[in-house]
Amino acid sequence: MTRSGRSRIALFAFACAVMSMTAGAVVARASPTSDQANEALCRKYFKHSVCSEALGRWLPYLGADDGPLVSRTPTHIFDGFRKTAKTSAWAFSAYAPIGTSFSHGDAGPPRGSVVYDRSHRIAFFGEGCCSYFSVVLAADVTPPPVHVEQRDLGNVTTDSGVRLGDSPAKVMRVFGVAPLQPIPGRSDMQGLRYENGTPPKPLCTQRDTFGFTHGRLTVVEIYDGC
Repeated sequence: MTRSGRSRIALFAFACAVMSMTAGAVVARASPTSDQANEALCRKYFKHSVCSEALGRWLPYLGADDGPLVSRTPTHIFDGFRKTAKTSAWAFSAYAPIGTSFSHGDAGPPRGSVVYDRSHRIAFFGEGCCSYFSVVLAADVTPPPVHVEQRDLGNVTTDSGVRLGDSPAKVMRVFGVAPLQPIPGRSDMQGLRYENGTPPKPLCTQRDTFGFTHGRLTVVEIYDGC
C-alpha cells in the first residue's frame, strides 16, 4: 500500500474516533437521540456530505459484519470492485462508487458514497468507519429517501466476474461449494456466506455474502475489516 493510502486509512480511523466521542456527548445530552440531532452534528463536521438518518436506514444490507455468529465457508477468493469504472479506493483496500457522499448514525459515524440506478432499481454503495468498510450492490431496491447521484448500473460485476442475476451454482463455481442459508429478516431470500481469513494486508478478513431471491442473485455484500 502507498504512503497516501496508509495516510487515508489513518485519517479515516481518526475521524471516526473523534466523531464517536463527540456523538457520545450529544447522546448524553439528548435523550432520546433524534434524527435531527444526529444530522445536525453530521453537518457540523461533514459539510460536503448528505447527512440523513433515513438514507442510513434505506441502505440494503444483508449482514456481512455478523462475525463468528454465522457459519461461513472458507475461500481463497479476494473480491471487490477495483475494476469497476467510476470507483475509488477507501479504507482497507475497498473500492466504492464515486457518487453522493453521505454519513449517518450517532457512533463513528459511518461515512461513504452511494449511487442509484432508477431504471434498473439497483443501489451501489460503500461505507465504513474505524475497523471496517463494506461495499454493497443490490437489485430490487426502492428509490432512496433523498436525492443521490444516478448512474446506469446494469453491467456492474465484481472483480471475480460475479454479477446480479447469477445463480447460486455460478457463485459457487467461483468461491467454492457452500450451503445455502436463510437470511435473517428476509423470508424470500437465501444466502451464500464466505470468508477469506488471509486477505492482502492491511486487511484481517474479507467476508462475502450473496443473497438470492427465487434463485437469482440480488445482493452482493463485501465486508473488509480488522
